[in-house]
Amino acid sequence: MLAAKKGHTATVQLLLDNGKADVNFEDRYGQTPLSLAVEREDTAVVQLLLNTGKVNVDIKDCMGRTSLSYAAQNGGNKVVQLLLNTSKVDVDAEAYNGRTPLSFAAESGKLETVNLLLERKPDVNLANKYGRTPLSFAAERGRLEVVKLLHDTGKADVGKEDIFGSTPLDYANDGKQNKELIRPRLGVAMETDCNYESVAKFLSRK
Repeated sequence: MLAAKKGHTATVQLLLDNGKADVNFEDRYGQTPLSLAVEREDTAVVQLLLNTGKVNVDIKDCMGRTSLSYAAQNGGNKVVQLLLNTSKVDVDAEAYNGRTPLSFAAESGKLETVNLLLERKPDVNLANKYGRTPLSFAAERGRLEVVKLLHDTGKADVGKEDIFGSTPLDYANDGKQNKELIRPRLGVAMETDCNYESVAKFLSRK
């Protein structure tokens, strides 16, 4: 566990060769050697662990999140691809709050990661416990290219309302208001890839 966390590739290899490593060991937070390596985007250690053929890639931590969930949020595309290549990973694995890997990637604006996930045919309308979809999160953060990519699947429900009655367009408009009125007053800088106006215009035509 510690060797994977610290990125000590040679030590990980030695432990695996000696058969002394429990590749699915979970600490008190539910983290495994794989999830720790994934969070560090340590492709070498991730590959070593996956090569054993014994790793359960869908083990969930204390928040119900899988290794793919963290990799998708971080945009570590090499790690995401390694996990997807196992053909064992659940691309729609839901955390305890109902969030999926696609949802985290969409919110973070990780365009290439979103594309990698979409190649595995996830449910693009899978909502969290509040009824919010990946498109909703992308719209809220002004992720125009992600919004377009999700829409182009032909499956994303642009008008889907969450439990509060809000649609992706509503969240885009809220994000625009946040940008124009709230953040300047708080002295909070905007992320450079947030394009609420274009997202709102794009969704309003659908």
